[in-house]
Amino acid sequence: MAPAPAAQHEGCCYPRHVGQRETVNLKKYFYVIRPAVALLGLRQRPEEAPPMSLPDLLDGVDLPADVVRAIASLRERKLGQGEAGAGARIAALDAFCEAQMEWARGCMPLKAELASAEMRADAEGLFVRSVTQGVMLETSEAVRG
Repeated sequence: MAPAPAAQHEGCCYPRHVGQRETVNLKKYFYVIRPAVALLGLRQRPEEAPPMSLPDLLDGVDLPADVVRAIASLRERKLGQGEAGAGARIAALDAFCEAQMEWARGCMPLKAELASAEMRADAEGLFVRSVTQGVMLETSEAVRG
């Protein structure tokens, strides 16, 4: 299973929500925790799609103890206050998220490989065939029905 979608999502959320800021909206950590944990899930269980809910996702992976404590503390703070508020960056979460992004970047093909004209032509042909064949199948089923 390729980590590309999660990696791209996590890669754009971390700099935007946490990045190089000294003080962050702690609620925004959840926007980067989920994709980072999903990446870890892909590493630990490559044959399974990561679950969508954060609690299920957290139950399905082996996280470092400091990350577990940081996430639990953040969740408790959010539950107690409704919003987590702003605060200092959380080193354990930063290191974990950065490590997962680094792993994902290593799994990604180079952009030059993605931009190949031959690959784009193949993908476009596959798309056109799937759409036209799907439309033809639906039309013929409607005529028979």
